Amino acid sequence: MADDTNADKIQDLNGNWITEEELLKGKTEDQIKALKFIRSIGTSAGCFKTEFVTYEAFSEVLKNKIAKESINKEAALSHLGVDEDQVKEINPICFQYYVINDEKNLPRYIKYVKESDVYVSSIYQVTWLFFGSDQVYVHSKSFDVTSDATQSQTEEYFYKDIVSFSTENQSKQESILEETVEAGCGNKEVKRNYVSKMVKTASFKIGIPGEPFRCVYKEGDGIVTTNVNAMKQKLREKKQA
Repeated sequence: MADDTNADKIQDLNGNWITEEELLKGKTEDQIKALKFIRSIGTSAGCFKTEFVTYEAFSEVLKNKIAKESINKEAALSHLGVDEDQVKEINPICFQYYVINDEKNLPRYIKYVKESDVYVSSIYQVTWLFFGSDQVYVHSKSFDVTSDATQSQTEEYFYKDIVSFSTENQSKQESILEETVEAGCGNKEVKRNYVSKMVKTASFKIGIPGEPFRCVYKEGDGIVTTNVNAMKQKLREKKQA
């Protein structure tokens, strides 16, 4: 938590205490909106009132970013250089969610949204998997809603080399921004608190010799189990052929 000397400042991705103006400098309109939400920065609304970006408004920024980055089925196929007719063994599968626990240590902001009981990260990841007759094709892209930073990965795996398809839960100590909301005189005042918490996330894994492939997904999404079971069944068929 900030001490008195940093009461009017905020942490950047490097943990440095800077002013809100410094944090927002040079950002696009959507990046500013995302930063204001994730860092709990209010905007003066007159009459001593302060307005804060809502989770719904932040979600709209995220939706716009996904569209801008062209992370859809057609774009993924294009990146992989594969025609849709070549990958019809089972339906394409898409996993996506916020990157919270990250093995690659991508710098990111993390916030706990109390009213929605969800942890939100400035890094979001979308992963597409396609299934051909001999290979599994993967295109994954992570991007930061508060900057122009992106990271892409494309992979091809032969069924004969795949050991397993599985899901796993991870827990990691993270520095989280939590809000304390205080109301008074018709105004909402938000206090920023930086706390260390064990945060759980879920990931999908392709087991192969050497380093496995991993991507995030939203824990509790029932369709994930159905999709993973379909992959497991296809892998068994290919192994037995």
